[in-house]
Amino acid sequence: MQGPQKRCKGFEEAVPADRIDLPDLRRVVEITGYDTATALRLDLYLSDCYNVLIEDHPWRQRIGWAHILEGLRKELPRLSQLD
Repeated sequence: MQGPQKRCKGFEEAVPADRIDLPDLRRVVEITGYDTATALRLDLYLSDCYNVLIEDHPWRQRIGWAHILEGLRKELPRLSQLD
């Protein structure tokens, strides 16, 4: 098994030059609830983690991707089974 230095060696050459200057807006998550006729857009701006805007309003600062998904799971209402 290779050590961490050997696996990381050459990483700089593997990253294309056009990917170095990425915009601050890194991810957009759009959720459409067809049964409730609602739409939600999350803009994720990269800092050292993510700064999250929901519908152009700040939601959280410096939050990781796993915590964003956890927050969505907790904030979105669970629908009972439709008859």
